[in-house]
Amino acid sequence: MSRRSRWVLNKLAAKNPLSERIFESRKRDGENAPSGDIQRDWKHALKIARISDFRFHDLRHTSASHFAMNRGDLYALAEILGHSNPKITLDRYAHLSPEFVHAQSGVIDAMYANSLTNGHQMDTGRKTTPKEYR
Repeated sequence: MSRRSRWVLNKLAAKNPLSERIFESRKRDGENAPSGDIQRDWKHALKIARISDFRFHDLRHTSASHFAMNRGDLYALAEILGHSNPKITLDRYAHLSPEFVHAQSGVIDAMYANSLTNGHQMDTGRKTTPKEYR
């Protein structure tokens, strides 16, 4: 969780320190609504925003993808998401936008742009042969 998110949640909790929930729904009579009613509010918010086919859990995927596209460390992301294996994070959560992937192809071009061999990279390092082939 980001520091800002933690700050916002602490601020909300400070408003009503005896509350059992961070986000409380209220019935029209002012009574607390059952916690299952958050689905109704979520669907209502999506309808107002004209967003369809979107689940609350999709926010986790979006956040992880933005983290990855902003050069966040994928091992740290796995830890943040609670995954025991970073491969799970890569396979399920670090979805990259097509624009980001296309922009990254420029990294390869830039690697060779300053080459002294007219765009061709040459390995000028000294070659060593493994002992078993000598």
